[in-house]
Amino acid sequence: MARALEHLQQLKNNSWLITNQPTNSPDYLSTNLSTKLPINSTANLSINLSANSSTNLFDPQFINSSQELKNYSQKNYSQELKSYSQEFRDCSQEFANLAQVYYQQLIPFLEQNITPKILINEPEPIQFLAKFLATTAADLPVFLGNPQWQTQEWQQVEKLIQPNFIWQSTSLEKLAYSLPESHPPYIMIPTGGTSGTVKFAMHTWQTLGASVAGLQTYFEKPVINSVCVLPIYHVSGLMQFMRSLLTGGKLVITTTKYLEKYLQNNFNSPLDISPYSEISPEISIEINPQEFFLSLVPTQLQKLLADPQTSSWLTQFSAIFLGGGAAWQELLTQARVLQIPLALTYGMTETASQIATLKPQDFLTENSAIHNTCGQVLPHAQLSLSDLGLVTIKSASLALGYYPELWKNNTLITDDLGDLEIFNKTGYLSITGRQSLQIITGGEKVFPPEVEAAILVTKLVQDVCVLGIPDKYWGEVVAAVYVPANSDTNLDHNSESISQAIQRSIAPHLAKYKIPKLWFSRSKLSRNTQGKINYQTLRTELRECLKSF
Repeated sequence: MARALEHLQQLKNNSWLITNQPTNSPDYLSTNLSTKLPINSTANLSINLSANSSTNLFDPQFINSSQELKNYSQKNYSQELKSYSQEFRDCSQEFANLAQVYYQQLIPFLEQNITPKILINEPEPIQFLAKFLATTAADLPVFLGNPQWQTQEWQQVEKLIQPNFIWQSTSLEKLAYSLPESHPPYIMIPTGGTSGTVKFAMHTWQTLGASVAGLQTYFEKPVINSVCVLPIYHVSGLMQFMRSLLTGGKLVITTTKYLEKYLQNNFNSPLDISPYSEISPEISIEINPQEFFLSLVPTQLQKLLADPQTSSWLTQFSAIFLGGGAAWQELLTQARVLQIPLALTYGMTETASQIATLKPQDFLTENSAIHNTCGQVLPHAQLSLSDLGLVTIKSASLALGYYPELWKNNTLITDDLGDLEIFNKTGYLSITGRQSLQIITGGEKVFPPEVEAAILVTKLVQDVCVLGIPDKYWGEVVAAVYVPANSDTNLDHNSESISQAIQRSIAPHLAKYKIPKLWFSRSKLSRNTQGKINYQTLRTELRECLKSF
């Protein structure tokens, strides 16, 4: 990926990457790059690569060819960073140093002409992005991990990709799997797919770049600045980094929780960025929302609208992308009354984020036929709807397939249903629902079979059904209807203790957002002769039950 290497080499101290999040970088990264950097030697790395090992993802063997790197103390740096961790700071130079150092660590692979599969598992945004850029610049296949995965997800990932190295903290940890003879330098981004198991959409620097170019053209913005409050290891966060990197824009990485607190104390002044740079300590940066895009999921928007100061601040943005799940009518109406420049979006991991977006002026219009839609298709994509409304996508930003299989053509038939009448009359896309039973809660995908399987393994139930219940806050909440294993159980008195026991048992195996928030005990689940649940009847029953609370 020559273009990735070009961007790595051109990184300068131009105050473009800003955050209030800790990075916990080792001490040597604060030195100038002209000093000697602790990188792995080719010879030692070669020995490690050829050694036999029984290592797996849960018992990793570290690469020991650069003991210096592992022994660098982070204590002093971390303590020093604490004073900055609650303030915005310019970390552009820090990021440039970090990415260069990580790239140097990968040079032995290039010299030996080997292409190991590298899995990045890094919760700290700056560290994650530096490793991502270094790996793509080195033309190596990279898999992006989700730090929220639990044992069950990690087992799926290990079985699927059999990574050669996992990159976390400051070390590349060598795993036991044999090296592939060759592997294309794809960028593998995790997604729930359609089966409930973790999948990786195979992207390239070109597909991600096409997404950026499409957004530039659609909004007529040659430079894209973003305030990122979404996880950087999700496609929604990663693409905000790509937009700033490829267009020369600024990127502010923070959280909605921090913004709420900051704005309560500093509402009358823009975000003031304190520089964290020995080279240019006089730099002062102000973030003007009118020059920035902000991306939110509905639950984040709801929190920010609850406070008059933060909602007033939101009105100043160029546009606020809203995606990750269906927004409810009450929330959209509230945002429109407050004149929030929302830009409802439609996209997914497979398309490198949005391929249809509603412009803020259309959201704020009185035209009810279009103001709650996902807007028009971006110039780098083509959408069509079947007679049933099923959305089919062709796009320059479309993934090449799900790892390790390539798709036969550049077309994706989705599980999403669109309003055919609105699309044909106006050219605006309105998503009416999902064809399958997957649950979207707080922007995260949850697949009932996976959760049901985890609950059944506990042996605390004899039958269970997991489904989504509409919710104003989460979009949907995950609900579980179960039959206790002991048929003599008193449902009225013991259901709470049983559900608590189930939650404790499944917590180590499922990500938090997959664990049901609502639990209902039943003496039996009504199934037809084919063993299938009548979901419509069950949802109606549960809604009636909730009304009585």
